[in-house]
Amino acid sequence: MNQFWGLDADPTAQGRIKGAKPVAVLDIGSNDGTQLKHYQKLGYSVLGVESSRSTAAIANACGIETVRTFFNSEVARALNRKFDVINASGVFFHLEELHSVTDGIRECLKRDGVFVVQFLYMKQIVENLAFDQIYHEHLLYYNLATIQTLLKRHGLEMFDCYLSPIHGGSIIGFVTHAGQQAVSPRFEMMLAAESDDGSNELETYRRFALDIRRKKAQSLEFLTGQRDQGKQIFGLGAPAKGNTLLNYFGIGPKLIGRIPRMMRIAEVRPHEKRFVRGPAVEKSCDLCGHLGIGALVQKVHALRERLHAEPIDQCRDGPGVRSG
Repeated sequence: MNQFWGLDADPTAQGRIKGAKPVAVLDIGSNDGTQLKHYQKLGYSVLGVESSRSTAAIANACGIETVRTFFNSEVARALNRKFDVINASGVFFHLEELHSVTDGIRECLKRDGVFVVQFLYMKQIVENLAFDQIYHEHLLYYNLATIQTLLKRHGLEMFDCYLSPIHGGSIIGFVTHAGQQAVSPRFEMMLAAESDDGSNELETYRRFALDIRRKKAQSLEFLTGQRDQGKQIFGLGAPAKGNTLLNYFGIGPKLIGRIPRMMRIAEVRPHEKRFVRGPAVEKSCDLCGHLGIGALVQKVHALRERLHAEPIDQCRDGPGVRSG
């Protein structure tokens, strides 16, 4: 999180915003106001748009002005405001109203403003064999070439970006009105790498499918071998990504007995029993009694992010840790 704030929370420091203060910031899908809190500390005026009633209430209670609605072009016109910075983290791959939202961003962005967008990077998904990022909540997947095509249809263009470890490989992209900023050498280099690697070619995704099938066979062979040696196997965590893997691999209770869930101590209910969707594998909060010899960690990068997240009391220390 600190890496993200350090690079993006003050774009004026890097010359990305030419306008004078006060700087106005809009966060689309602002959650409990975590990111806006950092902009607010810089003295910027902030506004969040968040669809969840309870989460928006938390943000407003903590002094982060938040409108409870789904952002689109109609909402953008109703806001009748222009912003120096518009942020959308973990939003662009969930959109049902893709073109309306992009139109709304153009409507709200000042002529010299910057739209900061974070999205799952399809090139990394393929290279890391992270097929478990592909599930029902993720409606859209982008490479730089494809998102640039979308943006240009709406009078916008990406002029810089970098690769972040968020979700196992995401792009943090910087977007402005077409022609307002020179395209950076870094962006051009990453775009050229997509072309060189065939990241937007159909044959790449045919190979990706074959690699997934091979990984399934290898994983099942390993797990079956461990079970046949008399080892107990448990899963750690039950994210949607992990459930995608369990269902596609066909891993059920014959291979994994329990999946202890990572929870804060205050949330643990020792006798609670739930089941992951698909294979009837029991999810248990009673960690101590069920730690076996072999472990299936369902998402390594998600585990790293969770272990490095600092628990924050919502209003005393600021809004809580933003979820992905």
